[in-house]
Amino acid sequence: MKGKSRTVVVFGVLVVISAYLLIGRYVGPYEAKCELMMRLPHEKDRDLEDSGSFSEIFNMRHAEWRSERMIAKTVQQFRADYPQSQVSDRDLVEAWENSKIELVARHLRRMTIAVRSESPELAAAFANAYAEAIESYTDEENMRRCKQALAQIHPQVVKQKRVSDDLSASQHKFRAKIDLEPELAILKKSLQTAETDIIECEKRVTKANEWLKMLQIAQKNAETFEALPKEVPQSSEISLDYTKLQRVKAELDTLKTRYASDDPIVAAKKGEFKENLNKLLDSFKRALAIAQGDLSADQSLLDAFKRKRESLKQQIALFQQTEAHRIAAEQSNEIIRIGRPAQVPTRPVGWWPW
Repeated sequence: MKGKSRTVVVFGVLVVISAYLLIGRYVGPYEAKCELMMRLPHEKDRDLEDSGSFSEIFNMRHAEWRSERMIAKTVQQFRADYPQSQVSDRDLVEAWENSKIELVARHLRRMTIAVRSESPELAAAFANAYAEAIESYTDEENMRRCKQALAQIHPQVVKQKRVSDDLSASQHKFRAKIDLEPELAILKKSLQTAETDIIECEKRVTKANEWLKMLQIAQKNAETFEALPKEVPQSSEISLDYTKLQRVKAELDTLKTRYASDDPIVAAKKGEFKENLNKLLDSFKRALAIAQGDLSADQSLLDAFKRKRESLKQQIALFQQTEAHRIAAEQSNEIIRIGRPAQVPTRPVGWWPW
């Protein structure tokens, strides 16, 4: 009996020693943690006290982050980050299965990704790849939701831009076509240019009206009108014709003091006077036609610039409305960024479960 007891004791000691050696060599997997930060675009510091909306968003997104789509995205991200890695897809899927996402500080909008693996390097690398995948996935989803929200108003913007471009093409001879880009700042700059063009064109229309009235008055008083401004159409030709008419008139007046009114010399001078008067009137007629044409052209250009201005105002209003839609859509979008990457763990976490 004593021999048997001694054998049992020795066997028990050997079992304990073997177990100790085994456990000493491997006491469990390594765990790496990556920290993520979440915030909303409209969120302010005082909102941090209210963590209800954050918890709701986390719970809603958690199912997406643990979906098969995210498995594929994380593996793809891992391969992109570590192209030389020899880790098999099976090991990566196992790392995925041994990972979890938790809220660690709701009031600070913090959560962690924890990954366990027998390889400490794989645990850290996969945790970081998982975090990058969630970050890019969130950005993609935000973009998709914004595009969906703007889908209805975008066709109106495109249609209005096409109208504006067509109007610009019709004004090409006066000004190089303004290439409107879909940015509000460029639209506003174009509107300022249109306002300047309108002011300049209104001045030209006003002047053209003044010159037209001057010519009409001068035409009615062709024999006695005063000199016209140089800017008035045909003013130099009219001035020459008028000077010649006045010279002939002076000669006629002189002849009338010497000869009878029916004298052939006086009659000939009267004919010369009439001929020069008709020539002057023809110059007025041409000048009036030119002035009327300039006025019509300037008025048409002014109307075109005003239509351009209204078109730009409508586009700006549409883009402002688009921006309002975008901001409204972003109010419900969360932004996720990596706060602290996972480091390679130096100690195993032991055998106990999560």
